[in-house]
Amino acid sequence: MSDPEKPSKLTLPPLECSCCECHEHHHEHSEHPIETKKQLPPTDLHEWQQSLLQARSGADLLDAMLRPHDAERLIAQMPVQDLQLCIHRIGLGDCTEIVECLSGDKLQSLMDLEVWDHDTPSLERLDPWLNALMQSGPHVLGTRLLALDWELLQWTIRRSVQVEVIEDPNEFEPPDAEHVLTPDGHMCIIFPESSERDLPVKIFLDWLMREDSALCTDLLLFSSAALDSNLEEEALHWRNGRLADEGYIDFYEALSIYAPPPQNPVTTDFKTRLYDDPSPAERWLVPQDELKALFSTLPHEEAERLEADLGHVVNLALSADRVELWDEKAVQEVLLRLRSGILLGLELSEPQPKADVLRQKPLAILFREAYAAVKAQTAPLLKCVKAGDFKGFSSNLDGLEQSHLLDLLESLTARHPSYNGRFPQSKAALQELSCAVELLCDLGQIAAHLKRPDNVGILMWLCSALACNLVGKEEISLKVEDLHKVQQAIQDPLAEQAAASWWQRQGGHSALAVPVLLKRLHEALDHIDPQTVDLRILPLHFDLETP
Repeated sequence: MSDPEKPSKLTLPPLECSCCECHEHHHEHSEHPIETKKQLPPTDLHEWQQSLLQARSGADLLDAMLRPHDAERLIAQMPVQDLQLCIHRIGLGDCTEIVECLSGDKLQSLMDLEVWDHDTPSLERLDPWLNALMQSGPHVLGTRLLALDWELLQWTIRRSVQVEVIEDPNEFEPPDAEHVLTPDGHMCIIFPESSERDLPVKIFLDWLMREDSALCTDLLLFSSAALDSNLEEEALHWRNGRLADEGYIDFYEALSIYAPPPQNPVTTDFKTRLYDDPSPAERWLVPQDELKALFSTLPHEEAERLEADLGHVVNLALSADRVELWDEKAVQEVLLRLRSGILLGLELSEPQPKADVLRQKPLAILFREAYAAVKAQTAPLLKCVKAGDFKGFSSNLDGLEQSHLLDLLESLTARHPSYNGRFPQSKAALQELSCAVELLCDLGQIAAHLKRPDNVGILMWLCSALACNLVGKEEISLKVEDLHKVQQAIQDPLAEQAAASWWQRQGGHSALAVPVLLKRLHEALDHIDPQTVDLRILPLHFDLETP
């Protein structure tokens, strides 16, 4: 039902006064009629977008977005990703006026990015949007929800409503939960939980029943009979189709970004529709980034091609990692890994100049070469984990008891290996990662070779074995009375040389392993009294059973 027509403005004839003064005043102004208000020219979209970048706070950004006289037109033309970032910065609860400017299609695009958690819609992410639409009034709430996919709308209704068809009104017994009957008395709409989050749905159904009772009835009947799994599958199908039109890439196709590169890669000019603004590099590259500096040295056409290529690579990585754009932390992790990988790929292509590499090789291939190099370095460590060398009480990793080394082990054996909190971006960083892998492999393999029990930590077992060797014991059978001898042995100037020789005999290769073990022994034994110390606080395994 359309809004009732407003009555036309009542127009009265001008009042005429007989006095000379009023007559002269009227005659004076009648010679100079009031000029009609001139139509303001449209605001330039690019200049308006640039002004948004100058906003210092969410409040300033909101004011800058709504200040132009044609703000609704500008917001309608704004790329969805930019609009999403602005809403995040302002806060959805303060964006009522912006939400009112959204068309149904624009809202659907935002919902595609905002309310999904991987392959299923998230009620926790949907509720704030329903509340924001509700604050804009029943008409905005109703028209915008009707513009959503029918399946997503039914899924939303099912989260709050149950429907019972009344076949015989005389025999109908009202439920105990909050409910309301439809005007024709043929259906009972039940709100089982009757929580605050149901309010937008109540307002929407009330508005729709007044506007189009037949459509409201169909929506209630179809939603009550549908299966959640079918609705989610259909809604996901439509969402994926729209994302594909916008340049997003299918998950299984996107996994290629982490696959080893082909032997003879084909150079391709990638194009993406994800970015409506002319410079995706500005979005994804930090101001002092070396990659951005390289982009700036290239001719304009080549830089544009690389920026499109960059958009393609970002799409691949975000899709392969199933990162939603609302998850800003995960997005930043992906972008940091991509920047580091591309820079590492450029270094691995030396001595060829980096600018020439950028011209000849797609960024995806550069990243894949770097990613393959890192995975090749961590492959021996994954082999040790699979063999059970780091096995402990509850997992294949918790046999390594020192927190720093355990964190290092977890980061190097993760799906995306990292060292010192980030993906290596230079050959020097890759070499450091390789040394860390060699250290951990030595610790795990030699402890396993020395028949470490699962209930004894790797460092405890290796320190005990080293201590026994320094005091001339062939078996790992440390006694309480050996403590004083071990204290003296580790203070010997030749202790490090003797420990290195023992480590090599066990098959060790890492130059870092012996200093780690000796440091641990010094920290534990340098300032203790062997006669009074509590053995439980020492990182050593004592044989208390054998006499």
